[in-house]
Formats: sequence, C-alpha cells, structure tokens
Amino acid sequence: MRRDGFPVCCEIWPGNTSDLRTLKSVVEALRKRFAIRKVVLVCDRGMGSAHNLADLEEAGFEYVVGTKMRNLREVRDEVLGRAGRYQEVSEKLEVKEVRVEDRRYVVCYNPQEAAKDRRDREAILEKMRKKLASGGVKALINNRGYKRFLKVSSAGAALDLAAARREERYDGKYVLRTTTKLPAAEVAEAYKQLTWIERLRRELKDVVEVRPGFHRQKRENVKGHIFACFLALYRVALLRRKLQDAKVEAPWDEVIRDLSSLRAVTVELGGESYLMRSPLVGCAGRVFAAAGVRPPPLAQPV
Repeated sequence: MRRDGFPVCCEIWPGNTSDLRTLKSVVEALRKRFAIRKVVLVCDRGMGSAHNLADLEEAGFEYVVGTKMRNLREVRDEVLGRAGRYQEVSEKLEVKEVRVEDRRYVVCYNPQEAAKDRRDREAILEKMRKKLASGGVKALINNRGYKRFLKVSSAGAALDLAAARREERYDGKYVLRTTTKLPAAEVAEAYKQLTWIERLRRELKDVVEVRPGFHRQKRENVKGHIFACFLALYRVALLRRKLQDAKVEAPWDEVIRDLSSLRAVTVELGGESYLMRSPLVGCAGRVFAAAGVRPPPLAQPV
C-alpha cells in the first residue's frame, strides 16, 4: 500500500516461487524510491492454499487472502459456525473477526446480497418442484445448479431441503484470512479494492491502450508511453478516491460522459477573442467540487 493510501497492484501466479522472488525485489525497489511504509498483498482465492500462504509468510509479506468457504473444513465449520456480532461498515458491508488458534479470519456479510442469494435459491427450488412434478428428473441431474439440491434414491428423486438449509450459512458472505493487524473493516475494504484494481488494469490495457507500444522499439519512447499511461491510471484512481470521500454516487461511465461533454470554443466579439465553455451537465459540477478544482469561467478573454 502506498503512503498516500493508493494500492499498487501486480500479478503473480499461484505456486510460482520465482514470481514471489521477483515481487519481493520490485517491492523493495518501490519502497526505497517512493518511501512506502507498509506493503500488504491482497489476493483472491487462487492464492489461498496452505503452500502459497506459507510461501508468502516466508517471503515476509503480510496478506489479505480470500478463502474457499465450502471446501475448507476450518472455514466452513469453525469460522462460519462461530457466533458473534457483526460490525456495520456500510449498508452493503458488515464484518466479524474470528480467530482459530493463531489464524485470523474476517467474515464479511452483505445483507443485500444475502437477500438476493435467498431469492435465487428459492427460485431454483421452485423450478425443481415443477420439473419433478412433470417428471423432468434427467434435466435436474445433468444441471450442476440443480443437482446440489437434489436427493436421488431407489424410491425416486426429491428435493434435498437439508442441503438448501445448509446453503443458507453462505448467503451474502465471503471469508478473508489475514496476517495483518488492520481493523476488520479495513481488511474487508482492502479486499473489495481488488475488484476495482482488476478493472483499472483492464482499463489500462483496453481504454488507455498501454499495449502495444508502436515506438519503433526505442527504449525511451516505450518508457515514456508506459509512464504516461500509468500517470493517467493514477489520475483515474485519485479521482475515484475523491469522489468516494465526497460521497458522490455517480456511475463511472456517467462521470466520463458528463466530463467529456465539456467543450470550449473561441468566439470573436467586437474585434476581441473570447474563450467560451459549455455549461456543466449531469454530475460534472459535483465532480469538479469533489476534486477541489474550480470549473473554467463561462467566458474569458484570450
């Protein structure tokens, strides 16, 4: 994590120790160059194996890692089964800390997602009731989404309501494992940034078009191109953070659309030239205010 609070992201392959060695050297170089105080790796469930976590700890990294809830007995039975009160972080996030021996977990709960999961499951069960009533057992067996709630015996097929009840414990939840001392709410927010970082990475490749670099393979030109692209990416991250702090709830595509509609034209009046800008539309005014930037005047002499 940068000292200004912005995440630095990279990609490592699970189980690839050479990637970890490279990452460690890159982190040390960045730490010295930019005075980074603390580095926390945030990884998805692909890095959650015991072997990978041991490698991260051996390399000296603190981490926040997503876990598999259904396939890991410790998470399924002990972590999710542990009683305790959730701390409300926002309308869409509640957190609870659970410790199993020296291992620290953070259970994250989204009430809105939980309600959606319940509705989706009830819809599946209703479809299964109709198919069972019409004799469509084969279609249920061949469908993975249906099969988990199906009980087949010599007497026939029926809904496995016990399996449906067991599934309730996962509604709206995901579990994180961490070695940090960050508050549970910050651990959850750091993990939520992972999706945001992955989207920024796609924007860097597809929207900002960091690759390919058509610069006749000159090192200076390539470095300049990549620097400009990352500078643009940083500005995007900075603006997103300022919008979040100012509680400006506008979809990103609307922010870009409304800012892109801003135009300036030169007008000749009485032998004088003036620069005229178009009116601020949509959320553009709020974006300027959140960024702490004064909009250009409606008219100014050139």
